[in-house]
Amino acid sequence: MTVKHGAYTALSKRKIDKRTALGKWIKNIRQALVTDLGGDVTAAQSILIDRIKFKVCACHFMEQAVARGEIPSWHDYAAVTNSLRADLQLLGLERRQKDYISYLDEVNSVKKRHGSGQGEK
Repeated sequence: MTVKHGAYTALSKRKIDKRTALGKWIKNIRQALVTDLGGDVTAAQSILIDRIKFKVCACHFMEQAVARGEIPSWHDYAAVTNSLRADLQLLGLERRQKDYISYLDEVNSVKKRHGSGQGEK
Protein backbone atom coordinates (compact mmCIF):
# COMPACT_ATOMS: atom_id res chain seq x y z
CA MET A 1 0.00 0.00 0.00
CA THR A 2 1.41 3.37 -1.05
CA VAL A 3 0.56 6.50 0.88
CA LYS A 4 -0.27 9.34 -1.50
CA HIS A 5 1.99 12.31 -0.95
CA GLY A 6 0.38 14.75 -3.36
CA ALA A 7 3.37 15.17 -5.68
CA TYR A 8 1.82 13.32 -8.58
CA THR A 9 -1.57 14.97 -8.15
CA ALA A 10 -0.20 18.50 -7.84
CA LEU A 11 2.33 18.22 -10.62
CA SER A 12 0.63 15.95 -13.13
CA LYS A 13 -2.29 18.34 -13.60
CA ARG A 14 0.19 21.09 -14.51
CA LYS A 15 -2.21 23.70 -13.21
CA ILE A 16 0.02 25.19 -10.56
CA ASP A 17 -0.90 28.82 -10.02
CA LYS A 18 2.24 30.82 -10.75
CA ARG A 19 1.11 33.48 -8.27
CA THR A 20 1.36 31.08 -5.32
CA ALA A 21 4.50 30.44 -3.28
CA LEU A 22 4.87 27.05 -4.99
CA GLY A 23 4.43 28.58 -8.44
CA LYS A 24 7.01 31.26 -7.70
CA TRP A 25 9.40 28.68 -6.27
CA ILE A 26 9.14 26.56 -9.44
CA LYS A 27 9.75 29.64 -11.60
CA ASN A 28 12.81 30.50 -9.49
CA ILE A 29 14.22 26.99 -9.98
CA ARG A 30 14.02 27.45 -13.75
CA GLN A 31 15.53 30.94 -13.64
CA ALA A 32 18.39 29.79 -11.43
CA LEU A 33 19.25 26.87 -13.71
CA VAL A 34 19.12 29.06 -16.82
CA THR A 35 21.36 31.62 -15.09
CA ASP A 36 23.80 28.87 -14.09
CA LEU A 37 23.98 27.88 -17.77
CA GLY A 38 24.95 31.39 -18.83
CA GLY A 39 21.47 32.72 -19.55
CA ASP A 40 20.93 31.25 -23.00
CA VAL A 41 19.87 27.60 -23.16
CA THR A 42 19.33 25.22 -26.03
CA ALA A 43 16.01 23.49 -26.62
CA ALA A 44 17.45 20.28 -25.17
CA GLN A 45 18.63 22.09 -22.04
CA SER A 46 15.19 23.71 -21.70
CA ILE A 47 13.53 20.28 -21.81
CA LEU A 48 15.93 18.98 -19.15
CA ILE A 49 15.26 22.03 -16.97
CA ASP A 50 11.51 21.39 -17.17
CA ARG A 51 12.02 17.76 -16.11
CA ILE A 52 14.32 18.86 -13.31
CA LYS A 53 11.68 21.31 -12.03
CA PHE A 54 9.13 18.50 -11.89
CA LYS A 55 11.49 16.16 -10.07
CA VAL A 56 12.60 18.79 -7.54
CA CYS A 57 8.94 19.45 -6.73
CA ALA A 58 8.17 15.74 -6.46
CA CYS A 59 11.04 15.32 -3.99
CA HIS A 60 9.83 18.37 -2.06
CA PHE A 61 6.29 16.95 -1.75
CA MET A 62 7.60 13.55 -0.66
CA GLU A 63 9.83 15.18 1.95
CA GLN A 64 6.88 17.22 3.24
CA ALA A 65 4.91 13.97 3.56
CA VAL A 66 7.68 12.51 5.73
CA ALA A 67 7.64 15.67 7.89
CA ARG A 68 3.88 15.13 8.42
CA GLY A 69 4.56 11.58 9.55
CA GLU A 70 3.33 9.92 6.37
CA ILE A 71 5.25 7.07 4.83
CA PRO A 72 5.93 7.68 1.13
CA SER A 73 7.20 5.04 -1.22
CA TRP A 74 10.94 5.02 -0.58
CA HIS A 75 11.38 3.21 -3.88
CA ASP A 76 9.66 6.11 -5.70
CA TYR A 77 11.69 8.68 -3.75
CA ALA A 78 14.96 6.92 -4.56
CA ALA A 79 14.00 6.66 -8.23
CA VAL A 80 13.12 10.36 -8.48
CA THR A 81 16.23 11.55 -6.64
CA ASN A 82 18.47 9.29 -8.71
CA SER A 83 16.86 10.52 -11.92
CA LEU A 84 17.20 14.12 -10.71
CA ARG A 85 20.89 13.59 -10.01
CA ALA A 86 21.45 12.15 -13.48
CA ASP A 87 19.60 15.06 -15.13
CA LEU A 88 21.62 17.61 -13.17
CA GLN A 89 24.85 15.89 -14.15
CA LEU A 90 23.80 15.85 -17.79
CA LEU A 91 22.88 19.52 -17.63
CA GLY A 92 26.17 20.31 -15.92
CA LEU A 93 26.75 21.08 -12.27
CA GLU A 94 29.20 23.93 -12.82
CA ARG A 95 28.16 27.53 -13.29
CA ARG A 96 28.91 28.97 -16.71
CA GLN A 97 29.49 32.58 -17.56
CA LYS A 98 27.57 34.17 -20.37
CA ASP A 99 29.62 34.49 -23.52
CA TYR A 100 29.87 38.28 -23.52
CA ILE A 101 32.11 38.44 -26.59
CA SER A 102 29.42 36.76 -28.72
CA TYR A 103 26.83 39.04 -27.15
CA LEU A 104 28.87 42.16 -28.00
CA ASP A 105 29.39 40.89 -31.56
CA GLU A 106 25.63 40.46 -31.88
CA VAL A 107 24.96 43.97 -30.51
CA ASN A 108 27.50 45.49 -32.92
CA SER A 109 25.95 43.59 -35.82
CA VAL A 110 22.52 44.97 -34.99
CA LYS A 111 23.94 48.48 -34.70
CA LYS A 112 25.56 48.17 -38.13
CA ARG A 113 22.32 46.96 -39.71
CA HIS A 114 20.21 49.71 -38.12
CA GLY A 115 22.75 52.51 -37.93
CA SER A 116 24.64 53.50 -34.84
CA GLY A 117 21.89 55.80 -33.60
CA GLN A 118 24.33 58.67 -33.20
CA GLY A 119 23.23 61.97 -34.65
CA GLU A 120 19.77 60.63 -35.51
CA LYS A 121 16.57 61.95 -34.04
